Amino acid sequence: MNISLSNRMILLVILAIAAILFILGINSNLLLFKINMRSIGSFEYIREGEEYLDKGLYNKAIGFYEKAYESSPGNPSIRSAVIFVYSKYASILAAGAKYDEAIKYLTRAYDIKQSPSTAQNLAIMYTAKALPLARKEDTEKAMELFREARSIAYGSYSAARNLGISLFNDGITEFKQGREKIALLCLKESSLAYQYGKTFAVLGDIYYKHGELRRALFYWHRAKLLDPNDRSIPPKLKRVIKEIKLANSANTIELPHFDIKYKENLPVDADLAASILEKAYFEVGKDLAYFPKTKTGVFLYSENDFKNIFKMPAAVRAFYDGNMRIPVPDKRMGHEEFLKHIYHEYTHALLSAKTMNNCPVWFSEGIATWEELDKSGCSLKDLSVSSEKINGITLASLNKEFEKNEIGPNMAAYYLLSYTLAAYIIESWGMEGLRDILKRLADGQHVVNAIDDEFLLSEKEFERRWKAYIRNKYLLK
Repeated sequence: MNISLSNRMILLVILAIAAILFILGINSNLLLFKINMRSIGSFEYIREGEEYLDKGLYNKAIGFYEKAYESSPGNPSIRSAVIFVYSKYASILAAGAKYDEAIKYLTRAYDIKQSPSTAQNLAIMYTAKALPLARKEDTEKAMELFREARSIAYGSYSAARNLGISLFNDGITEFKQGREKIALLCLKESSLAYQYGKTFAVLGDIYYKHGELRRALFYWHRAKLLDPNDRSIPPKLKRVIKEIKLANSANTIELPHFDIKYKENLPVDADLAASILEKAYFEVGKDLAYFPKTKTGVFLYSENDFKNIFKMPAAVRAFYDGNMRIPVPDKRMGHEEFLKHIYHEYTHALLSAKTMNNCPVWFSEGIATWEELDKSGCSLKDLSVSSEKINGITLASLNKEFEKNEIGPNMAAYYLLSYTLAAYIIESWGMEGLRDILKRLADGQHVVNAIDDEFLLSEKEFERRWKAYIRNKYLLK
């Protein structure tokens, strides 16, 4: 074959280009092969890490996950896997109160990817570290950690929201455990992290309980603005506004364990009130083995003011909501009547504090009625309750009736039945048995489980014996 010079040159150029493309193709494939092999190696590290993770060997597991990340830092799946293992280990460390170590691993996760979830987890861990310090009254250090938490969550709406709700839940827990100072700290930090209507509502409730009416008004008003659909707030606002007006003309009697407030023209025997309250402090306190460290507020109202402010049914003689609130008749109450009022409501106050607000309403009413009758020297001879009602009563049905929060024509019977239950426990196991049940309630047990564990009686057996007690005690057929 004869090929001209120019044709030969063209042929050589084509062959050269083909050779270059062939070489480039090989190099390209080698590069892709190396990348794929690196990824395969990274995922092999992940596989080995998972095996250690399943065995609970977190340090070894994390070592392999970190090798995978070092090999392929840009791989989204590997980054997610490393963040996951850091977060999981941090939660285990936190469960053992090793907050500094937990924060270290969550910070690593946050450094890998600053997402709402990593920011939220790290911020909440800072608050977990802050809470024990606050309980030890190291407020300055706790506040530094709370500020750091808010700073981390600040850039993400969802992180800030979840931090705020987490702090709200912490505040509720602290409040139920009787640590109101820490509860207020958590709730205020919650309000700074996220404008949550429920946070402001609870702040209002706490300040109202302490008689700080103007602060309660401020927080409830804020709650209404944030959550206009919360129907519980408007009645509270109306009530506190009326109370603020009333408080401007109130007298105060300061006692060692109580502060009594009442309108100037109210027919109150101050000496009688003081003597009965201080007596109740020691007598009911001894029965329940509980003596509050702070004063209890006692507010006395005219019957008209009590009705207009609280909108209670006519049958309600008094109530406790953090303070004792008692209507006073237009004429002076006799010693026995006033004593019943005081002992009943003060018992509610102690039960609320002693059980961390975990005492069922029906049980609290039963114990309060027992204290009222016992300390006034009265005895109950006839329940005026039908045998059919006694046959059908159970702890569950009693609880259901009181949960309705209604005072109907049959409610008096349920109050009496709740009284008999308290009386049955006291007569069968003594005040010590009652106190042990209350202690279990304070620890978070349901009342049925508390009775079962304390008296070693099933719910049905306890109910059977209680009904037999009622029939034998009150000679019912």
